[in-house]
Amino acid sequence: METVKIARELANILTEKDLARISYKSKDVAILVEAQQAAPVIMPPPLPPSTVMTHVAPVVNSAPVAEISAPAKKSGNYVISPIVGTFYSKPAPDKPAFVNIGDKVTKGQVVCIVESMKLMNEINCEFDGTVAAILAMDGDAVDFGKELIEIV
Repeated sequence: METVKIARELANILTEKDLARISYKSKDVAILVEAQQAAPVIMPPPLPPSTVMTHVAPVVNSAPVAEISAPAKKSGNYVISPIVGTFYSKPAPDKPAFVNIGDKVTKGQVVCIVESMKLMNEINCEFDGTVAAILAMDGDAVDFGKELIEIV
């Protein structure tokens, strides 16, 4: 039992001091505690600002076909994020929102902003209709293809 206490104390010291390894040795016991090393994260280099993504390959699901069901049919149209970034419903913190629930919108109208790499990208509506739901909140991280606003 004493060995377990010593091992725990060594692990605590290892963590507190941010060490890679620590050992203890007596005439009866020898203990070596090593920190686990996380696998290195390899990031692809960033795209130059002038690069535009024109095609995204579909993700292939390896689950058996019998387990995959078709997504539920949604009513309405959606403004989707064309890029990965941060969603904003207003042009500036002290300005009113581009659109609110119940507002009429027209094709080409700016309905929100997605900030990516310090660039503010205005997102335009692709159809006429009424705002039924705003599906993201200011400051939310959004992925490519995320539904941001529902238009009916």
